[in-house]
Amino acid sequence: PRDLPSFPPRRSSDLILSTAPSPSTNGLLGNQTAANTTNLFTTFTGLIPNTLYYVDVNGTSSGGSSAYASLSSVATLANAPTPAGPTNIGINQITAHWGANGNPSGTSYTVQASTDSLFGTISVSVSTTSFAAILTGLSANTPYFMRVQAVNLNSVATAFTALPSASTLETIPNPPGFAAFTNVAASQIQANWTANGNTPTTSYKAIISTAPSPATNNLPGNQTAPNTTNLFTTFTGLIPNT
Repeated sequence: PRDLPSFPPRRSSDLILSTAPSPSTNGLLGNQTAANTTNLFTTFTGLIPNTLYYVDVNGTSSGGSSAYASLSSVATLANAPTPAGPTNIGINQITAHWGANGNPSGTSYTVQASTDSLFGTISVSVSTTSFAAILTGLSANTPYFMRVQAVNLNSVATAFTALPSASTLETIPNPPGFAAFTNVAASQIQANWTANGNTPTTSYKAIISTAPSPATNNLPGNQTAPNTTNLFTTFTGLIPNT
C-alpha cells in the first residue's frame, strides 16, 4: 500500500489580555482569553477607552504547550469628547466645558480657542485632565470659536469636537467727563458729558437729584434717565428754581 501523506502537527495559540502586567499569571477577574487560534493574530473587543492593556501568548501542539511570552502593552484609543456650553464669560476669559464620552478619569484633553472658525491661528491652547478649562488672555468684546480633543496614553489624539462659540464682554467704560449744562429752563435741564475715551457704543445712565451724590443718596424723588449712547440727556418735570 502507498504511504499516506505526512502533515505537520496542528499548532494553536492561547492569548490572555489584562489591564495589568503578566496577564497569564496575575489572575485578575477582568482578564480576557482568546483560545485555540492558528492565526498569528486575534482581536479583543469590548475594551475600555484610553486604557493600557497587556497581552501574553503561548503556543500549543500535540506535544504540549509552551511558556507564555509577553506581547508588551498598548493603549486603546480615547473617545472624542462631547460638547457642552461655556460659562464664566468675562472681559478676557471664557471657561470651556465638555463631556468625557466614556473616557476614564485621567484622560488628557486639549482645548483651543481662536477668532478664526477654521483655527488657522490659535489664540490659546490648554491641556488638562479636567472636563473644563479657563481660557485666559483673550481680547475684549471678541467672538471666539472653541474645540477640544482627547489624547490617549500613547499620545494619539482624537478628532476635534467643536464647542459652542462665545463672545467676551466689553471692557469696563471710563467714567464720563464733565460738560456744562444746557437748555436750562424752569422745569428742565439738559445734562451733558464727554466720552472720556469710551467707544461710540458705550451706554450711559444719568441720575438727577435735589441732593449731592445722586448715584448713591437713594432719595425717593431722584430721576433716572433711560440708558443712552448719546452724550446728553434731558430731565423734565423739575421744580422751578431748585
